[in-house]
Amino acid sequence: MKYIFPILFFILNIFGTEFTPQKAAAEPVQNISFADAIKRASSLSIETNRARQNAKVLESDAEIADLQAKPKIQLTSNFATRFTGLAPRTALTAPAPTKIGSEYLIFDHSYGAQISTSIYDFRKVEATKKKIELQNITAKIQIDETLFALQNKVAKLYFNASISINQLKLYEAHFKLMSEKLKNMEKNYANGLRPETELLRVKLDLARSKLSLLRAQAEVRLAKEQLKLSIFPPSEKPDSHHPQFEISPFAQRDINFWKKIIFETPQFQTSPTEARRNAEQNANLSEIEILRTQKYPQINAIAAHQWTGTMFPMTQQTSAQIQLLWEIPWTGQIEKSQEKIILKSQDFQMQNIQDRRNFFEKTQLAQLQGQITLEQLAETELQIQEQERFVSLVSKTYENGRSSMLEISAAESDLIALKIEYGRLQKNLASTALDIIEAKGGAGYELFFK
Repeated sequence: MKYIFPILFFILNIFGTEFTPQKAAAEPVQNISFADAIKRASSLSIETNRARQNAKVLESDAEIADLQAKPKIQLTSNFATRFTGLAPRTALTAPAPTKIGSEYLIFDHSYGAQISTSIYDFRKVEATKKKIELQNITAKIQIDETLFALQNKVAKLYFNASISINQLKLYEAHFKLMSEKLKNMEKNYANGLRPETELLRVKLDLARSKLSLLRAQAEVRLAKEQLKLSIFPPSEKPDSHHPQFEISPFAQRDINFWKKIIFETPQFQTSPTEARRNAEQNANLSEIEILRTQKYPQINAIAAHQWTGTMFPMTQQTSAQIQLLWEIPWTGQIEKSQEKIILKSQDFQMQNIQDRRNFFEKTQLAQLQGQITLEQLAETELQIQEQERFVSLVSKTYENGRSSMLEISAAESDLIALKIEYGRLQKNLASTALDIIEAKGGAGYELFFK
């Protein structure tokens, strides 16, 4: 027994690699562009997939309408029994009728085949097919409408994530600067060159910088998580995780770029919502034609062949007829229905008018906001230049012993605050541009995220 444990230890040493669990390979990080995010989100969108399914259903309705307009074939078969007191005359090959008491049990048979087709229906079928066709157009436009709404949503999420990365870089740079200052201050304090008050001031500035950095990191995590939920399939498993991904920081734009997007007079483009309403209006108005056809009859042609009799051989009969079907509506029934359709159509028109008003109001306010933000950007840029010169001057006087570290820290804190304010104004300007792009029907997203 005393040799068991040494032997096991020897075996484990030799074959230890076999029992050591291998670490999973690092999952590759995907770089997601805006176009990739849109493609992923559209494949996961329930609203878009429902709209596609609805379009397929209406395509099936159109095929069914075509089939219903074709000639109809009808086959009939009837069997009946009856009792009679007289023995019927039967064919030589037919069995004798069954006698029950004083009566005979007689079997009656009839078979028939009939084909019927519409000769003229005063365009009833054509009007119905036209309505289905217009409904199908509406369903296809609804797909574009859901994709447009999805594009606007993903654009804002992608922008928030990318611009938050820009803000994070500012806080990281400030934290790195304050960390280096603390190291230098600790050396000077240890050598008796600086008082303890300046050391404490730098430590407080570093703590505030770290807190701001943590907030910026949290904003980036939250923004990326919101984007992730829209471009990756959800999972019901609590321990599951989405693939790792990265996005590029938002590219800085010059003034001319923003003026091109914001201040060029946007020509109103028919939005998918307005296009869908127009299609619904056309489908709605097509019902007026269907109602008009209800005033007229339908003429059918019917050809039939029938076999009837008690026993074999059976009597045969062939017939051909012209049928007139006319369902006469009550007085005012069609007129009231037409009035309802017209009122609904007017409601579509008023909604489109309201959308256009909202568009012009939104673009005018966005242009005004953009003008104000640009003015503030220009002023902030001048302040940053002046503050940078002031920081340089205070640093030189500090080297000559004519200023303190407190003055340098205050000047640099003011500089970083101005840069953060400049980033905030750029974010507001980009958000204004996004509002205008959305109002213009989505034209310009590719240029915005280029």
